[in-house]
Amino acid sequence: MDYSLEQTNDLGFIYGRKGDWIYIDWADIDRNGTLCAEQMLLARALQSMVYISKLLGKDDTFYQKKYHDLRQNIDHYFWNATKHAYIDSYESGMKHVSRHANIFAILFGYVGQNRANEIVRSVLRNDRIEPIKTPYFKFWELEALAQIGKYKYVLDEIKSYWGGMLANGATTFWEQFDPTKQGSARYEMYDDKYGKSLCHAWGSSPIYLIGRYLVGLRPTAPGYGTYEINPQLKLLNDFDCTFPLSTSGDKVEMSVHEGTLNITATRPGGVLKLSDRKMTIPANETIELSINENNNWKVKK
Repeated sequence: MDYSLEQTNDLGFIYGRKGDWIYIDWADIDRNGTLCAEQMLLARALQSMVYISKLLGKDDTFYQKKYHDLRQNIDHYFWNATKHAYIDSYESGMKHVSRHANIFAILFGYVGQNRANEIVRSVLRNDRIEPIKTPYFKFWELEALAQIGKYKYVLDEIKSYWGGMLANGATTFWEQFDPTKQGSARYEMYDDKYGKSLCHAWGSSPIYLIGRYLVGLRPTAPGYGTYEINPQLKLLNDFDCTFPLSTSGDKVEMSVHEGTLNITATRPGGVLKLSDRKMTIPANETIELSINENNNWKVKK
């Protein structure tokens, strides 16, 4: 952290030195001057330092002030009220908007609901803004949208983007995917005709997004000591899934078929949330619920 802060200016913005490679994503980002997406990441790092300081019982005043001042300056210098978005660079005068800083703003909770809605309308759902072309950053985009409840859009994008790779013959997920490219051009990257990785671990985020937001499994205590399941049943239709709850083999199994939801967990501490109702999930016992089209339910056994 000290090393990073040594490379900040009077406004608290981190900047690149001559020869530095500034990477956020493979995208057309205005990299002239200080870059908004980098400031978002620095702010998040400062937040982490505050959190760690509290855990260690150390004074967090220094990092609190750095974080507070940086957040104020990000909004003052990078938010553009006309474009309803954070611009890449205020120094270049181009006022170029890309998705990346705006995704981070929602993802890190740096904007309220009204500004988040502005960003969704003017950036994330705006076809005139260059789309994300890497599965790596597509994850952050969909994570941000899932956090504000845009579950149908997230599922549609998974089907379209990752499904688009499958339709192009992928058997594992690629480093980059541009649906407009055909033939051998699909595999070009790094000025190399076949330079693209076609088995890229950072492309696997649908596993997380489906589990966390569509099936709706999340821990409510460290290590899944307690957890909740809040499935988006209207989007998923019929399905079967199994998710781990521990490294020792604990798991939860779920299925929906013909209007019946079955859940079996091998450890206690689970809660099912559905249609504003809650139900404790017992350990090593299958619960069976009858679900109607309005997500209302009753226990069958």
